Order: sequence, then C-alpha cells, then structure tokens
Amino acid sequence: MVDLLGLLKKMSTARYSDVRLIRQKLVEVALREKSADVFKQSQERVVCRAVSRGYGVASTNNLDAKSLEDISKLALKQARLSEAELDLLPVEAEKGERTFPQKKIFEVEEVLDFLKKLKDEVRDALGKFYSRSEFIASYSFTDSTLITSEGTHVVEKTPLVDIFIYLVAKDAAEGVASKGIGGRGGFEVIEENNWREILGDLTRRAIDATQAGLMVSMGEAKKYTVILDNDCTGALAHEAAHMLEADIFQKKNFQGLKFEEPLEVVDNPTLRSGYGSFHWDDEGVPAKPKVLLCEEGLELLHTRLTARPGQRAGNAHGVLHMPRPLMSNVYIRPHDWQVNEILEETRFGIYARGILKAESVVAEGRFELSPEIGYVVERGEIKQPIKHLRIVGNIKKAVNNMDALGKDFRIRPNIEKGFPVSEGGPHTRIRDMRCI
Repeated sequence: MVDLLGLLKKMSTARYSDVRLIRQKLVEVALREKSADVFKQSQERVVCRAVSRGYGVASTNNLDAKSLEDISKLALKQARLSEAELDLLPVEAEKGERTFPQKKIFEVEEVLDFLKKLKDEVRDALGKFYSRSEFIASYSFTDSTLITSEGTHVVEKTPLVDIFIYLVAKDAAEGVASKGIGGRGGFEVIEENNWREILGDLTRRAIDATQAGLMVSMGEAKKYTVILDNDCTGALAHEAAHMLEADIFQKKNFQGLKFEEPLEVVDNPTLRSGYGSFHWDDEGVPAKPKVLLCEEGLELLHTRLTARPGQRAGNAHGVLHMPRPLMSNVYIRPHDWQVNEILEETRFGIYARGILKAESVVAEGRFELSPEIGYVVERGEIKQPIKHLRIVGNIKKAVNNMDALGKDFRIRPNIEKGFPVSEGGPHTRIRDMRCI
C-alpha cells in the first residue's frame, strides 16, 4: 500500500505539492491481413510534483519505500533549480470519487469475433476491389488518485475504448479509407453503432479513391467554396483550439472576426462518453464546458499556471511533466442546415471527406487540412473524386467566410501529445478556401 500522505509531507517545504498514484490496464486486439494479435499490459506509477520557484516532477514504477522517497526529493530539487517564478491560480479543494460507467466488458474472444465479422463484411462489400485491411480495438482502465498540499483528494476511474479501421482498395490505383470510433465506457461504445452505414461509407470512399485524379488538373492553388464533412470540421475545430491555448495564444489571429453563421467552437470535457472527457483535469480542477470562440468573444484553454483571476483553469494536461493547456472534446456546434441543402446550394466547390492530417502554424493563424479524399461539387451534384488534396487557410478568414453549418453532428477520437481527445461537428461550408 502506497502512503501518499506520507509522500506529500516529505515535500511540505514546497509552495505547492501533489502526489498521484496511477494504476492502468491495457488490452489491444488487432486483426491484420496475416495475423491476429493480442497485447496486454498492466502498470503502476507514482508521480510527485512540486512548485517552489519553478515546477518539479519525478515519477517511478518502483513502489518500494526508497524509490518513492527518492522521487519526492527529486521533485523538490527540480522545483528549486528553476529560475522561473510561477504563480498558481487559487482554486477550491476538491474531494470525491468518480467512475465513468461501462455496460459491457471488453472480452478478447468476443472482440476478435466482432472484428472478423467487420472484416468479412468489408471484403464482401469491396469485392474485386479488396486489397487489404486492418482493424485495431483497444481498451484501457485507469484508476488515478490525486492528493495535493491544498487539500484536494480525488479518485477517478476511467474505462476508455476505441476502434480504428484502415481499408485499402485496388483498381488502376490504390485507394485508402479509415475510421476511428471511441469514448469513455466499455465495449458498448464500439458495438452500439450503425455499422452497416459506417462500412458502406468507408468502402464507397475507398473505391472512389482508386479513381481519384489530381487537383492540379483543375488549376493549381485556386480558391474554392469548400464543404467539410464531420471529420474535416472536427480537424478545423481542433486546430482552432490549438490557437486558443493560453500559453501560445496570439490575439492578432482573432481580430476582426465577422460571423455569417452562429459559429460556436466548444471544448466540453463533460460529454458523457467523450473520448477526451474527464471529471477533474490533471491539476485536480473540475471539468467544465467552455465556448472558446463565438460572436460574443473568446475564452482560452487554461491551466492554473496560465490563468489569472477572472479566468477559468480546467484544461491542464500533463502528469509526467508540467501541465499545459489542451483541448478535451472540441467541436463546432451544429446549426440548422440539412447536408443535402448545403450541397444543393453550392454552385461549384470541393467536398472534403475524411482526414489524413491537420496542422497549424499558431504564430501566423494558419492551418492546413489534408482530407482522405475530395470531390468536385457542381450545381449541387457530387462529381469526380480528387486525391492528394490540401486545404490551406487562415483561421480568421475561415470564420469570416463560413456560411453554412449543418444539423448533423459526429465526433471522432484522436490522440494529441499522448492524450485522448475528440473532435467533431457538423458539415460546414466555407467560401474562398485555397485548395492545392
């Protein structure tokens, strides 16, 4: 039994200190073309953190008395070595225990059978176009206890499950399509989905990708009306949230915003089964939703280290290093357009589907989205597919030129800097986007 209070007392000379015990179990089941693999892991870790002048962190997987005493001393030493003068926003002490519910246990044999069924359906749907596929499902259960020198004592138990699917179709060329689904909970998070619709969409996109042409045939680096699907909208929300992290925020990126649509970019760690949900952040601050961007103004993602009086902490991510602000479940709130209306009222444009990569340059307010596939839209009809599409934009211009937000809403799991997050939103239409 680890004496967390005893460890905390050993760091009593610090201005602030905390101790965390983490117990985690992980199971991963993968069905690939030539193998079916199962990986299991269990680990325990204790982390000591201290603030004197700067921030000190030390951790160990060895839970004997000497190793634990060593990390408490090391965290104190690290905190005193820094030349920084850090201030922590005062918060009320939290006490309690929370567990995210799970309805169905993640059983390896059942999961393998489920993945095999999905693979058979994909193979049948792709027929002669089938080349290869990969299905990876994973489950983790984390039991985390945090106590602090300010009186916080919280326990959070978190089941996390996900599935990632990768399909490759082949005709004259190869076409790729992928999908990720996940959230807090048990196997029901995966099982309770409309898999006929999901696999139907994936296989159609993979086949379309085998026939896709290059954007250059339409003229390089031109500006188009762009329709983003749910995944691409989520990627845009994700990159906008990065620009609203308090430690790297640049005010100039958001000056002069105009809103044609009632745009709201939301960060919500309280979603019932969100992949990025939590009850307390990594500083023990309770989870609360934030509207990061809307017509009324901005709210930044903060930790206790970046927030000042009148601002809200609650987005701290980081246990093995100094916490920094990061999104949890970030999305664009849906509005009142039907997806078919968005398409029908687009005279000429590009429809971006799926997401391969998204990145941003915060200092310039610039982002780039690389969809899995694009389609030409002409007079409301979806035409030829496009491969290797890149959408490059400025966040302010994208907000100002956003003229349609759908009623539909989907959210997908992602990993950001090693932390589970999710991103999503409705179909979104933006004018004058640079496509290359």
